[in-house]
Amino acid sequence: MGKNYITALDIGTFEIKAAVVSVSSEKGELVRFFKHPSAGLRRGAVLEISDLVQNLSPVIFEIKKFSRQAAKNIFVNFNSSETKEEKSKGIIAVSHPNNEITSEDMERVRRAAEAINLGSNREVLHNIAQQYIVDGVSVADPLGLNGNRLEVESLIINAFSPHIRSLVKAIETAGGEVRNVIFSPLADGTVLSRSQKELGAMVIDIGAGITSLAIYREKKLIKTAIFPLGGNNITNDIAIGFKIPISLAENLKVNYGCAYAKEINQKEMIDLSTISDYKSIISRRFLAEIIESRLEEIIDLIKDELKTIAKDSLPAGVVLVGGTARLPFISELISDKLKVYSQIGSTDSSQWAINAFLNFPGIVEDPMYVNVLGLAQMNSLIKKEIKIDISNIGKFFKMFIP
Repeated sequence: MGKNYITALDIGTFEIKAAVVSVSSEKGELVRFFKHPSAGLRRGAVLEISDLVQNLSPVIFEIKKFSRQAAKNIFVNFNSSETKEEKSKGIIAVSHPNNEITSEDMERVRRAAEAINLGSNREVLHNIAQQYIVDGVSVADPLGLNGNRLEVESLIINAFSPHIRSLVKAIETAGGEVRNVIFSPLADGTVLSRSQKELGAMVIDIGAGITSLAIYREKKLIKTAIFPLGGNNITNDIAIGFKIPISLAENLKVNYGCAYAKEINQKEMIDLSTISDYKSIISRRFLAEIIESRLEEIIDLIKDELKTIAKDSLPAGVVLVGGTARLPFISELISDKLKVYSQIGSTDSSQWAINAFLNFPGIVEDPMYVNVLGLAQMNSLIKKEIKIDISNIGKFFKMFIP
């Protein structure tokens, strides 16, 4: 029996990452991994399709060389800061003659929850059931139960339609075929354990162009948010602060940066002539202060979102992922500012065949790759249902969201 392949595609502002996974075994088997610089995106949305296609094409070409099937089964993340969420309720009468709730009833009530006014040019990306109610009583799974009335409380994640279409068009123009578009924070949520989701936890992904969060409690996704700030803003601040090119500022951030300024000795200096043509000596403490200042701005936005939920909603703390999570002492900064336990996240190694560690050292453990591997981890479970309709996103995610 031949192997089936899917491709998880993380299109970020700074970099494109693609993980080709075999879904023919119980655990996802990472068989190919590709990276390439990205272009054409702003705030998580496609701004210039031609620029993105130019950078996507080499990645799709390499995927096709390995497996045309993998190029036809792409699961891509979606990061637009214009994505919103709405809480909604659907109510239906049970249709079966003996009042037994069927899968058709569950689908009807979920569709009823989607009957809300989203405004023009918006569409439902995900319909996530948070709670089912049968004749006034909350139940975990109503399938097969008897009742007269079925209700569902859903989190409706919706997006600006042109942003979705532009993303899909870019991939198709580059030679790939999209099977599903997935809101990025959902893929990040795979980094949380069952116990963390039960107790209450938040995953924060600080990427190059945006920062996103997903909050879970009682195994339910209760909130998501995206902010148009990220690692690129930190790089720009460094460039302005030291009056240096962006490329040198990025070098300083990656190799000498620190998220918590108090951890750097005030006398520590960096000789720019050792890493560039600039003959100047700068303060590493000042570099850290610039980084910390921008991170505090991001943290303040997160604090505003947390005001809408109970103060004690995060007993399991915060898990940090994304490229910016590599900054030294960022976990300590988050813990101090949010007053919660914080840690750096990595992909759940138990979900992967051993070759992921042997053939791709450093990728599974790196917070930068949590999103793309999260996409792969979610979608590797579908196995025999590889070719699914992009319009059936809601049905598909019922399999993975508590």
